[in-house]
Amino acid sequence: MKRFLTLFLLLLTFNAFAEEAVLKYGVLPSNPNSRESLAVFTKYLSEKIGKPTELVYADTEELLSKLADGDISFGELSSTAYATAMASFKDKIKYVVTVAARNEEGKPVPYYRGLFLTLKDSPYNSPLDLNGKSFGFVSRTSTSGYVYPMETLKGMGIDPETFFGTVAFAGNHAKIFEGLKTGFLDAGVSNYDALDKAKAMYGNIFKIIATTAEIPSGAIVASSKVDEKTVVKAQDALISLKPTDAVVNYPGFLYKGFIKKGVGFYDFIKGLIKKFF
Repeated sequence: MKRFLTLFLLLLTFNAFAEEAVLKYGVLPSNPNSRESLAVFTKYLSEKIGKPTELVYADTEELLSKLADGDISFGELSSTAYATAMASFKDKIKYVVTVAARNEEGKPVPYYRGLFLTLKDSPYNSPLDLNGKSFGFVSRTSTSGYVYPMETLKGMGIDPETFFGTVAFAGNHAKIFEGLKTGFLDAGVSNYDALDKAKAMYGNIFKIIATTAEIPSGAIVASSKVDEKTVVKAQDALISLKPTDAVVNYPGFLYKGFIKKGVGFYDFIKGLIKKFF
């Protein structure tokens, strides 16, 4: 009987350890990559780290909270969400790498731009042409869909509340293009990834009338509960990805690699958040 109890307790301990060993990789529901491609990416990360990794979806508030508590081990945050995390959670969430995009020369860069968009056949060629018109932002937490466009508009002397006829918050990037297509919006803001998806759905009917300054790309972060050895393994695995690797070229995976920049790369966004929040 004693031997049976010992074996039973050992099994319980092993099962508890196995459950704890599973790392959760959290992403937002608005993540631009397809679910299937993210599953492939998570599997790659799991193999490189040497621990089972599970893909989970959570909104920004839940993702930040669970990263801070250790319920989620790694996560992808928009640059605005990461800047918020630095201010609100400090050392509970650790920087790992920055997502890379491709510039006009095809080189990986750690930034992208927000776009001011309208329909190709519209008479508008600048945000300054939109006085009294309907305008759409994505959400107040969107970097390319609100924070940086607000800074651009401010630089043009435009106060959205008084300059535009109506201001709408679409909720996600896809609805900006839907609003433009249906005529609900005269213009709106988004980014290149979302524009590519909209072109595939509606055709080449949109035009860019202005761009924002360079926006630091989103960050891959880790909970402070994750041991440093595992964090370094994840960082090395991400930085070592090449443009020719199968993971990067998997259909529906839009990221072009990862670059290590550091926490200070997001300081400018922290300043913008103080302005507009």
